[in-house]
Amino acid sequence: MLSVLTTIFMLIFGGYFLWFVTKRRNKSSEPPIVPYWIPWLGQGLNYQKNPFTFVQACAKKYGPIFSVFMGGRYFTFVTDPFTHPTIAKESRKLNFRLQTMSLTKNVFGYKRGSVDAPTAGGHFPKYMQGENLEDLMKIMMRNLHSIRKQDRLNCADWTEIDLLRLSYDIMFTAGYKSIFGSYSKASGKQENFQDIIDDFILFDDAFPKLVQGYPASSLKGVESARGSFWKMLDSGELDERTDVYAFIDAIRRSYEDRPKDIPKMLFSILWAAESNTVLAAYWALYYVLKHPEAIVAARKEIDHMIDATSQQGNEEIHFTRADFEKMTVLESIVNESLRLGDSPSMLRLATEDYDLHVKCLDKTFRIREGDSVMVMFQLTHMDPEIYSNPEEFKYDRFLTKDSQMKTDFYKDGKPVKFHLQPFGSGLSKCPGRYFAIGELKQFLVLMLRYYDIELKDPQQATGANYNRVAFGTLPPTNECPIRFKRRVT
Repeated sequence: MLSVLTTIFMLIFGGYFLWFVTKRRNKSSEPPIVPYWIPWLGQGLNYQKNPFTFVQACAKKYGPIFSVFMGGRYFTFVTDPFTHPTIAKESRKLNFRLQTMSLTKNVFGYKRGSVDAPTAGGHFPKYMQGENLEDLMKIMMRNLHSIRKQDRLNCADWTEIDLLRLSYDIMFTAGYKSIFGSYSKASGKQENFQDIIDDFILFDDAFPKLVQGYPASSLKGVESARGSFWKMLDSGELDERTDVYAFIDAIRRSYEDRPKDIPKMLFSILWAAESNTVLAAYWALYYVLKHPEAIVAARKEIDHMIDATSQQGNEEIHFTRADFEKMTVLESIVNESLRLGDSPSMLRLATEDYDLHVKCLDKTFRIREGDSVMVMFQLTHMDPEIYSNPEEFKYDRFLTKDSQMKTDFYKDGKPVKFHLQPFGSGLSKCPGRYFAIGELKQFLVLMLRYYDIELKDPQQATGANYNRVAFGTLPPTNECPIRFKRRVT
């Protein structure tokens, strides 16, 4: 028995020794490698504890570029904001699509084709910008008003609810209806949005693990929740709906040769449209409620725009995109809440050896073919050299003294082009960002104009859950009870 154990130990030790002596060593022309001692996992466990603080600590120790081995792969992190535009611009040697091909299969159940990347065959620019976007925002505001008038949200007396749930009840429901319409009366069907939201939250909470490669079947309830959305977004179901946004019909036509993938593709669009937006709406309203001076400034601006557009404030108000562009206080609030609540990233796969010039060092580093390049924009958003007291919410941080939008931010005396990137950059930049920004402004107008709303405990702190770092907007760590009632205007 002892000899067997000795043999097993020697085999394990021998294997580890062989791995150790043959593992990759970085050359002088390459970024430093963060030391690791565990095969395949590498620094993965340390990274997962808190990716933001891990990368922040590595940058402090190893400089603005370094490589981390985890999950059997090397990731080169670049923290120099002056180099980020170079990475975003290089789309051939640093490829976005190849990096994400396998992810869509495991997360959403379909394999990406040429039509859906990066602009869904050109449909995103067509339907999420210009006149079509203006029409979509009108539909969204109409749905927000419709939800506002429902009995449970049209309360004369104080009503208590968790802020995140309220954000889902309003923003998810309105966003879903604006894009996917509603069942016609002839269908005899009606959505139960409370159940739909529960399924969406269940899937969304599992998203980081799905990205890491966990099968949906191994995560409790996820396969069933995802399947329920596939059924809801099946072509037969969509044919029974009215007011479906033209963008969805265009996507369906693009996938006519892959009918089984249509509901899966549409679910990925629903997730992209709602996941980060609902959480961003939560943070925007949370920070406003924590800072009464922001409420006063925002309401003053809303009242001014109501007068400027000759609307009656006690009726359904509608602002155009041009109106919103003039509302700089609202814009600054949205930007500041995105800066604090978002954790966007830029991930690229090196399709060949690539020489990256890191500007702050004035030095070039070789990125090996097959390695991934990672930019974590949250590090820029929280850089005290770019933003003074970056942990603090300042509703007017993005305003000049004359209340115009502030667009210039500096580091080492030089302007930082990518100082605020809540939607990523380059080919991976969110194509629906203009609609998302518009939704957030509409949400704030709705909540601040039509409701008296306050935190139940103004002293209670709510932090961000870092399990979604680099995946978009961070969820809160705990519930945030609020109370609201219909506002008399």
